[in-house]
Amino acid sequence: MVDDSHRTPPQTPTATRTLIVAGYSIEGSHRQPGHIEILCKRTDILGASIPYLIAVTDLDELSEVEIDDIYHSAENQDRIPIIITPISSERTISWEDFTEALGGAVPSWQALSPEYDQALVTAAKNELPIGVTESEAWLIFEDLVSSGLEFIFGRRVRRLGGRVRGRAVSDMQAQMPTGHVLVVDTKASADGFDVIWSELRPLVEYVKRQRVRQHGHVELCGALISSSNFKQDDARLIELCLNFLAEAQVPLSFIDADVLVKTVNLFRENPDARNGIYWNQIFKGGRIRLSSIKKELQAVNDERVKNGV
Repeated sequence: MVDDSHRTPPQTPTATRTLIVAGYSIEGSHRQPGHIEILCKRTDILGASIPYLIAVTDLDELSEVEIDDIYHSAENQDRIPIIITPISSERTISWEDFTEALGGAVPSWQALSPEYDQALVTAAKNELPIGVTESEAWLIFEDLVSSGLEFIFGRRVRRLGGRVRGRAVSDMQAQMPTGHVLVVDTKASADGFDVIWSELRPLVEYVKRQRVRQHGHVELCGALISSSNFKQDDARLIELCLNFLAEAQVPLSFIDADVLVKTVNLFRENPDARNGIYWNQIFKGGRIRLSSIKKELQAVNDERVKNGV
């Protein structure tokens, strides 16, 4: 197990999770003065086991002597050296490029835990999941949605909402692999969220403010509401999306809790495909269908050039 104690680079736990989800087997680790060395291996498409030594540091750069030492250590163990630094260089790879190559980061285990699916569906109905007694169901739902989006986008989600009481904000801001930002609101409801215009007005105003705040920084590409389900049919949700688009200048999408669960499950099996999806097309407005996500995933698998093929 990787030692995450004092002086461990903050990326190390995320790097370990990302490697495991991408199919690497972690064999051990060694902590050095300026970096952590993760020993791992992966089986390639021909069945050969490829051993790696992956060094992770949060220093701006490592000296040539330190890099040479890592290469010599890898050579002595018959491993391929990979050195992850904040900025890429001739002999290192940046954190961003590393996670991009593996389909995105895995910031936490929550969305991959055995309890996640049932917990999300239960909390979406404004009920506490089994084993949870000291919290509020709507806040648990917010956390679970956030974890699901963090996994499928491979990016940390900025959580607001219930955690910033007294402020008129959405529950979270999620950044896609493209860099575009999605404003997300969660609505735990036993019998489905009733999407009436008066309920959307605060979200409209918040999105307007965010478009100004993010101008010249990142592009706000849409808004998303997640609930157990929605009382309106698809046609009415499209109408509401068009009204929202006219006022807020971005589309509004809706995702049922079970669709989010199934989407997480799809990418558990295909983690490296996450950053190849046209997420802007998925969140283009109206109810999100699992069939649309499956179609995108199939396109990624059909069109991508396979390494070694």
